[in-house]
Amino acid sequence: MLRPLLSRPLLSAFAVLGTLVPAFRLSAQEITIEGTQFMAYGEPVWLNGINAAWIDWNDFGGGRFREFQTNPNDRSTRGWDEEIASYAAAGINSARIWIDCDGTHVLRYDAQGNVTGTVAGFIEDVGKLLDIGQKYGVYIMPVLTSFDHAREKTWESTWQNWRALLGDDAKIDSYIDNVVIPLVQAYPDHPYLFAWEICNEPEWMYAGDTEQRGTTRDRIVMFHARVAAAINKHTTKPVTTGTAGWQWMSSARGNFNGQLYSDASLQAQFDDPDARLDFYQIHYYGWMQSQGASPFDEGDTPTYFLGAAPDRPVIIGECPGLATLSGGAIKTVVEEYQTGWDNDYQGVMAWSSSGHDGAGTLPEIAVGTTRMARKYAERIAIARPLFATQPPATTIAPGGAATLGADIVGRGVMTYQWRKDGSDLPDATAATLTLTAVTATDAGDYTLVATSPTGLSTESQSAAVKVEALAPGKLKNLSVLAHSGTGGDVLTAGFVTNGGTEANLLIRAVAAKIQQPPYNVSGTLANAQLAAFQPDGTELARNDDWASASAETMRALGAFDLDAGSSDAVFTGSLPANTPVSVQVSDTSGGSGVAIAEIYDANRDLTGNRLVNLSARVRTGGSNGALTAGFVIDGNVPHRVLVRGIGPALVPFGVADALSDPTLRVVNTATGEIVAANDDWQDHAGGAPLVAASTTAGAFPLPARSLDAAVLITLHPGSYTVVVTNTENSSGVVLAEVYDLGER
Repeated sequence: MLRPLLSRPLLSAFAVLGTLVPAFRLSAQEITIEGTQFMAYGEPVWLNGINAAWIDWNDFGGGRFREFQTNPNDRSTRGWDEEIASYAAAGINSARIWIDCDGTHVLRYDAQGNVTGTVAGFIEDVGKLLDIGQKYGVYIMPVLTSFDHAREKTWESTWQNWRALLGDDAKIDSYIDNVVIPLVQAYPDHPYLFAWEICNEPEWMYAGDTEQRGTTRDRIVMFHARVAAAINKHTTKPVTTGTAGWQWMSSARGNFNGQLYSDASLQAQFDDPDARLDFYQIHYYGWMQSQGASPFDEGDTPTYFLGAAPDRPVIIGECPGLATLSGGAIKTVVEEYQTGWDNDYQGVMAWSSSGHDGAGTLPEIAVGTTRMARKYAERIAIARPLFATQPPATTIAPGGAATLGADIVGRGVMTYQWRKDGSDLPDATAATLTLTAVTATDAGDYTLVATSPTGLSTESQSAAVKVEALAPGKLKNLSVLAHSGTGGDVLTAGFVTNGGTEANLLIRAVAAKIQQPPYNVSGTLANAQLAAFQPDGTELARNDDWASASAETMRALGAFDLDAGSSDAVFTGSLPANTPVSVQVSDTSGGSGVAIAEIYDANRDLTGNRLVNLSARVRTGGSNGALTAGFVIDGNVPHRVLVRGIGPALVPFGVADALSDPTLRVVNTATGEIVAANDDWQDHAGGAPLVAASTTAGAFPLPARSLDAAVLITLHPGSYTVVVTNTENSSGVVLAEVYDLGER
């Protein structure tokens, strides 16, 4: 069903962006400003944005529009259509794109240095870009000029004309009359033109390196005042400029330069009420840290820098687009987007240059934007619907009935189309689909296509519907392959059963067998042993070398054979039910190495005792690799399953070296398909469904805004693999948990 937009959506991890479906473009809602927020469809918008870099192929007109360069000296690999499509696929809703990067190709001058117009095709190319933005639901902010216009160049002399223009009101007006106004008037109401940016980092034209300088502070302010007034007289589109940092828009520090682009400053230079910016934009790179100008420090909000609550939106228009702390980055790109949100900026646009200057790439930025799109879909999903939950898999008995549905985040009135095995179902155009009196012909893969008022569509993940006599099942076993050390680094598996007073179990610690083909695992424990404990430390069971009497039970449960007389360890028997039990796998001589810990429910009846929770605690990362755990659900009826990858939440339990930022994937072992994934647990609708599921399962609560990972999914019976890694590729102790919440 379509959820109210301002309620927190139930975000289904990783697949939330769905599949982008080409659709006919309908009317779209432009972005407007109310107070300090951007708005669309009457609801607040946060700019989950990106920059397209300054390389000269960004210049428009003169036949250059197609030349989007992804590899140095190769202008044939990528066009704007493909580039903007990549933005949309990464959850990006807005892009800051330079259309005249350094003044070399676009502007035309007469002999006196007056601007007479632009290169042929310039205005038309801007329109093409806006249409591509509309095609994919990405709002465009064209950047008119840059400080690079005034940079000394050895190959031509346009920079001299630009410096002269900045010092002459009449020449500024020639630029306005012959470039700005014709461009603005060409697209007065294009819905995907969200703002005009006057200049990129204009301050360098008076405060930068010698080769960049060419004017004064007052003339920069005058230029902005005159251009802003002209734009505001000819369009209702917002106007901004790309301020190089807070030091030019704040008086918060002694070495700052004041608020250059405030209404008072602009109108003092040019007495016109239209000489104003509709929102402020600041840039930040690591070298600015010494100036105290970081928007990414805790509490360094727009209010702090402006000295009062802002009266218009403020965005971070540039910052490094890097996954690591390099190239001028003091935070990772993921941290930049999150901190920008936390510090009340109304958007972040990281720098992408296709790898040309080492300051950012789209693949790195996409990690941050995709995360934000999942986590804050109600503020970021402007044009294209996002699936908050996916249609669940289900098994229906012949003649039975079931209803499929999904939660969708979007704006405006959605339309729907259900599909089966890739084909549209006739008359199936509601948000839910009810199947009644089913037969074998109803079995198949069902998807839902949701289309927004903009004509942009997203298709859900497929829901496998099976029609067969119901055979209820249960959580059958857990296995975890990991490195086991000593002390807090011992491989530990845990479980909880319910029903009755005892649980009939098979528990194994295998190291010797997995050295051999087809496993070929190296560095295994020399002599594996296992011991089971109650929460108070009471030992319940122990085994060193397994006995042949266990062989029949292992074969009956489908466990792989062990070599007779090997040093692997096996326990078969009963343990207390309804209480957590932990199983430690270690080396008899105190060594370390790789082993598999396995727990099987040996009660093959559906009634009585059953496993409801399985877990594994290991040190992961570095030479230890990822935590890899498997679990099996039998029968043929889907189960709701809660899976968690916990690191930071272990610290209050005395685990000081817990994994700092776990990332979780659940994989169908048979097909290799990732069926769910998550980075931060509150990506999932602010965590509300997970809180409820954890309470139902009896799992300990996760702290608000912790970096632990979790997913709540419905799974058809089968074998699944849980993979937990660290976002930053570091090491630490992590706990993986699987809770069976019962059949759907």
